[in-house]
Amino acid sequence: MASEFLCRRYADRLQQKAASQGVGGAAEPKRPEAAFVFRNEGSLWFIRAFGKEGHFPDMKGFQYIARLIEQRGARLPLPHLLLPSRHATLAEIGTVFEAPDEDDPTGKPRIVLYPQTKPYQDQLADGQTIQGYIKALKEYDAMIQDAQRRCDETVIQNLRKEAKMVQQLLREAVSPKKQRRFFRGSFTSARTSVANALARAYAKLRQAGMSELASHFQAFITWERYGYAYRPNPPIVWDCQ
Repeated sequence: MASEFLCRRYADRLQQKAASQGVGGAAEPKRPEAAFVFRNEGSLWFIRAFGKEGHFPDMKGFQYIARLIEQRGARLPLPHLLLPSRHATLAEIGTVFEAPDEDDPTGKPRIVLYPQTKPYQDQLADGQTIQGYIKALKEYDAMIQDAQRRCDETVIQNLRKEAKMVQQLLREAVSPKKQRRFFRGSFTSARTSVANALARAYAKLRQAGMSELASHFQAFITWERYGYAYRPNPPIVWDCQ
């Protein structure tokens, strides 16, 4: 026969379970869903904004946007933006990085710790990346034609701006003679890498029907003297947890 102690313990557990399910008592109120969410869920990103939401595969561009959202209102230096993980230590991932010194009026470069997962290649873009640019431009052409059929001038202008960014990346990577260009320095390569990743993230949002959010990021994520900044106007409160 079960002891009186075990019987009380079992009854308490049943009561707790019933309370959590809203049986025999009021359940704890749930936190209202935020209107703006940018949350990592393992291998996916859950994004909600401007009345639309969706799940997206993990991409470098989304990682950069998440860090800029966390530091919104402030400039994030390029080396900090490129940290592979907030839990990684500099000793594990550090390497030297040559960047302009903001405190030196002469603009002389200095050596700082530059965290990255792997060194950049000598060429500005490999064959796969170049093909990705070409494919992206074709996709932009198709999206622009679709927007023209719908007479959506705002979307057309935004798509053309993003396509122009990709065209610029392609021109920087390949010469008019179809020869691949080489890096002009580690700082230039890092900036190009981030710009490319952000452009792909904006395109992914547009393909999922979240053009307003893509346009918002494009307008308020800007390059500012050796780093990027996200300064939304008016301010937006994001739920990133």
